[in-house]
Amino acid sequence: MSDLPRLKTAGLSGYISLSGPPFSLTNAGFAYNAKNGSIEAAVAPLLSWLDEHNSTVTSSSTLMFKQRWIDVYHMFNLTQAAGGGNSAFSSRLLPVSSVTNNTAALAETLAKVAERDPADQPGVSNPAISGTWTLGPIPDEASSLSSAWRDAIVHLRIAKSWDGDLDAAEAERVTDYMTNNTGYALRQLAPDAGAYFNEADPNEPNWQYSYFGENYAKLRAIKAKYDPEGLQWCDRCVGSEEWIEGEKGQFCKTEWA
Repeated sequence: MSDLPRLKTAGLSGYISLSGPPFSLTNAGFAYNAKNGSIEAAVAPLLSWLDEHNSTVTSSSTLMFKQRWIDVYHMFNLTQAAGGGNSAFSSRLLPVSSVTNNTAALAETLAKVAERDPADQPGVSNPAISGTWTLGPIPDEASSLSSAWRDAIVHLRIAKSWDGDLDAAEAERVTDYMTNNTGYALRQLAPDAGAYFNEADPNEPNWQYSYFGENYAKLRAIKAKYDPEGLQWCDRCVGSEEWIEGEKGQFCKTEWA
């Protein structure tokens, strides 16, 4: 993963996935309108490193050219169940510094979040780790998203799923572990970063900063101007902390709001 910034600079973007044990990493990189030989040159240092460590690492690499974008699309099985399922997940927008400045800490974190919780019962999956390369250094004052997006090289996401007949208490324990163990490890790796609103842990601590960063105060002001009574509400959305949801679904204004 420490090679991602260099590959991104060369024009590549894409997805990574990690699984194990045994530990494996798959990387699908894409380059649009790249010059002949540029991608081969970009991946050469990584392939050379893998060859040097072939006593402990096995690897394979395939480069191909596609004339049309739709041909690339059909290379992947993107069919998913419409009904969804039971899962818990955590994510973090990792800045370049978190994958290059201390690779030992990065490796330790990846090993920690990939490890199966010994307390997991049958029916609970191993952690699934995936990442999206993302880097947009140009400031966008009009965006409500956290500026952590502008420094991030990868959006790392860890997920676990479980069977529908799993005991409710066990499912709650898995969810709690995801927030306070797996998610904690990610937050320690990049404490000043954030999380992607649509793929973040719904129990994310300090969600105001994680989701919206320094934009939150401005968003609160906009919310107060156009919805002063707080009629529009959703969990972990701007201004939602002003309300407490009761056990029966009723809402009460907090004392300080």
